[in-house]
Amino acid sequence: MKRRKGFIPIALGRSEAVVAAPAESGTLSGFTLYEVMVSIAVMLVLSAMAIGYGSSNRAQAILLREEAALTDYLGRARALALRGYVPGGTTCAYGVHFAAGAVTLFEDRSSSCAATNYAYDSGEELETYTPQQRTSMDTGGVADVTFVPPEILVHAHPEPADWPDTPVTITLTVGSDSTQIQVYESGQITTL
Repeated sequence: MKRRKGFIPIALGRSEAVVAAPAESGTLSGFTLYEVMVSIAVMLVLSAMAIGYGSSNRAQAILLREEAALTDYLGRARALALRGYVPGGTTCAYGVHFAAGAVTLFEDRSSSCAATNYAYDSGEELETYTPQQRTSMDTGGVADVTFVPPEILVHAHPEPADWPDTPVTITLTVGSDSTQIQVYESGQITTL
């Protein structure tokens, strides 16, 4: 066989093919077809594992972002209740309202705080956050978590049957991953 410059011959042995390149001494050296196929199979398996791991991480990242946003809203409502309290004022509490596909930070206003319902009413919203569509939120039937000043006391509306003995638990789920945020009557907010 006449060799041309830049040409890599492929030599076939008795039972296996050899992808060959000319060596310094003029003999052929290279990898067997089986070695090449095994190498490709190993790379495919590793690639499949990396792709599966990446999609799981995306779901966890979305879940952590939603957890942080919701915890931030609850913490801001509590901070506003501590900072914004004016005795005899029309703002009775600050809270978070949970509706289908939206979370609203609100200011509970009333001419008489003794007669307020400590729940979200139209026109009291300060801002609204929309969680990602892939995120499902279960509040256990609680629509509003309200922080009442001056010493923070949490009201849940409607009140769960076991309130205030157990905290309000909000479960966020993305795919098969989930996390919980708990709000206690004392105003403590924890994540599990």
